[in-house]
Order: sequence, then structure tokens, then C-alpha cells
Amino acid sequence: MSIIHLAATIKGKDFGGVVDNDPMWGLSVFKGDLIDVVTVDGPSDDYKCEIHLTNWYTQRVYALDRVIIGRIENITDEETGQDFDYYINSTNRAERLLEKMKEKGTIDLSHWIDITESN
Repeated sequence: MSIIHLAATIKGKDFGGVVDNDPMWGLSVFKGDLIDVVTVDGPSDDYKCEIHLTNWYTQRVYALDRVIIGRIENITDEETGQDFDYYINSTNRAERLLEKMKEKGTIDLSHWIDITESN
């Protein structure tokens, strides 16, 4: 089990010789294949999304070991108390998970697959 810290930086110099701390890791959402889905309004399509983790220093790219797809969720209107179903697309779900990962600040690489060679 290898744990990395998203806030890790590397000291570097730019072309002018100025020393700065460059981020070592970056998270991003990658839109994959288009798939058929069922929304509250009926059949539609959406992307399968992946979350990618890039080490800017080594150029290694990792993908979370599962794909994210959209789904129907339920929300309660605070004013009326009424429940509503709505479809949240895969991109929004992936970005929601990505933000939680950033808030936590650490990543367990045992849940990630090295995809550097496939890029």
C-alpha cells in the first residue's frame, strides 16, 4: 500500500533561475466511451468517466480502478418538502469524487492502475 500526498511539491527553477515549488501530482476527469443510459426522461447517452492521477515529475499516469457512470438520484426540496428524482451525469459524479479526494489530500495507490504505457 503506497500513500501519496496530493500537496507534495518539487523545487524547480524556471528559465530565469527563479526557484519555485511545482506541484508533483494532478487529478483530472477523463471522458471515455459513450454509453446508453436511462434517465428520468427516458433513454439517453452519457460518457463513462475515469479519474486520472498524473505525476508531473515522472510523467506516470494512473487511473482509478473503476469507471464512473451517471445515475438517478433523489433530492428533497427544502421549501416544499417534495422529493424529486434527477439524473446526474458521469462527469458531475466524477468531479464530485475528485473534489472529495482533493479535500482528503492523500491517495492510496493500491486503488489505481498505472496506464502510462497506454497513453
